[in-house]
Order: sequence, then structure tokens, then C-alpha cells
Amino acid sequence: MTKTARAPEEVARVRDGILVQALHIIVSEGFPALTMRRLAVATEMTATNLYNYFSNKDEIYLHLVIMGFEKLHSQLLDAYRSSDDPVAHGRAMIDAYFRFGLENPQYYDIMFTFPTPKFDDYKGTPLEHTAALEMEAAVKVVELVMQALREGIPSAAKSRRALQNRLIELWSLLHGMITLRRSRILEYVDPDLDKRYRSVVDELLARVLGTA
Repeated sequence: MTKTARAPEEVARVRDGILVQALHIIVSEGFPALTMRRLAVATEMTATNLYNYFSNKDEIYLHLVIMGFEKLHSQLLDAYRSSDDPVAHGRAMIDAYFRFGLENPQYYDIMFTFPTPKFDDYKGTPLEHTAALEMEAAVKVVELVMQALREGIPSAAKSRRALQNRLIELWSLLHGMITLRRSRILEYVDPDLDKRYRSVVDELLARVLGTA
């Protein structure tokens, strides 16, 4: 008897379930711990059945990172469109990135914290195309932030190198704040972290946009 093909909705549901379990393994045990055998146990599927949905663990990982960057880009774009004023939408984008880091720690960690593979690691492999899509999703986020900086920074500081320097400054500070906030170590410095965050962002915007 011919086996009936699964409906697209069922395939999508199973793939989503696999991705959820894979993300949990990576975050709780590290990327090296993610194996098809380990994932088969977590999903209560056979390893053979897993290969009907993904070719290997690296393809699963890349899809997770793409999903994370698409989610982040969507939230940043909404913030960017929230105002025509560069300072207002700059603050909204900073807030959106900060919330993403705190509310989506699993995605944030595989995107920005853990030493996971990047595009160059997949060059010349069957996954090069998928890895290129992951890199494109990341660059799309970077270019959106660069566009916001370009609109907000005085013309004298609008060279691409200057914008990249401001981006790295902004990104590094926000990443540090997210990491320290999640570790709870900042509570030793100031228990009112929300107020402290607003103060730091005020100073950051003034410095990055050249209004200090």
C-alpha cells in the first residue's frame, strides 16, 4: 500500500517541533551536544525519520538562526517605522533590541553569544546556500540599523567607516547590558535597573548621534 504523503501543515508542525527541541539542546548543553541521535530522543522520533525533515544538525541550526534574525528584524523595523524623528525611532530600536535579548534568550544566545558556526564554516559544503541565507538575514538587521544611524548622525560623521564604528559601539554596549542584566550582577550596582537603563540609553543616544 502506498504511504499517504503528509499534509504541508503537518510537515510544518513536525519541523517546528524539531526546531524547538534542537534550540533547547543547544542552549542547555551547547552546540556540540546537538546530534541527530540526541534530537531523536528529545522528539521521540527515530533518527531515520528526522532525516525526512532536515539533512543534518547544521541545517537545523542554520534554520534556527535565520528565524531569530527574521524575528529581530521585524521588531526593529516596527520600531524604525514608529516615528520620522531619528532620535525617537533610534530610541525605539534600542528598546526593541534590548527587549529581544531579554525576552528571547535562547535565540539571542545562538545568534550573538555562543561560539556557533558562521557562513565561512560552510563554504564549499552542501549547506553553503543555507548558510548564505543566514548571513543575509543577519546583514539585513545590520543594514537597517546603519540606515537609522545614517539618518541621525550629522553629515560630517556619515562615512561608512564612521557609521560602522558607531554601530559597533552601540552594539557592544547593548550586548553587554543584556548579558549583565540576565546574569543579575547589575543588581549589585543599582537595584532600579529600569531607571538606570533609561539613563544609559539617554547618554548613549546623545553620544552616538553626536548631540552630547
